Amino acid sequence: MAVDVNWGAIGLVSVLAFLIGWFIFGLLGAVILAIIVMVLMGIIKFH
Repeated sequence: MAVDVNWGAIGLVSVLAFLIGWFIFGLLGAVILAIIVMVLMGIIKFH
């Protein structure tokens, strides 16, 4: 399975999602939340 990441689209929203997730859930939760947000925004695409 290939994963495409649109690095140019990773911006303030992703950083905010990561920081909010870190504040609420800790580091692991922040990573998961940031990935979910990026998938929903179409930044990360699975093939």
